[in-house]
Amino acid sequence: MADPQQRKTILVVEDNTDELMIYTTLLSFRGYSILAAATFDDGITVATAQQPDLAIVDVSLNDPQQRDGCDLVCALRDDERTRDIPVIAHTAFADVYHDNLSRLGCASIIRKPSSPTVLLDAIEALIGPGRSGELPGTAGLEAGEI
Repeated sequence: MADPQQRKTILVVEDNTDELMIYTTLLSFRGYSILAAATFDDGITVATAQQPDLAIVDVSLNDPQQRDGCDLVCALRDDERTRDIPVIAHTAFADVYHDNLSRLGCASIIRKPSSPTVLLDAIEALIGPGRSGELPGTAGLEAGEI
């Protein structure tokens, strides 16, 4: 049985450093442990080695070999070590990519820009809260003090 205090891990594959910082800050605050990758190759390497609980993939990766987030999702699904990792595709082109991403097995497809609530709701629906128990920094507070 998993330790209920163990932080759940999310791999974020995003080539925009500003967006990556936003993801990292938001998700860390919500109790998740974050793994970051800025390229297709790094995303595959980290997913294979670390086995995150969830991956968030930017569909429009800027890859020198012309591979995008759809290619990354396909590669994750083709590898028995990573095929069961739920993937949230985050894209400004949700209408264009929706059918392909659904066919590839993305658990959720979220349009950019999106509110943090939409992303957090999708994450929690798939893997639950970042850490069971209290929110980070709230230990010992009485109800109504948060």
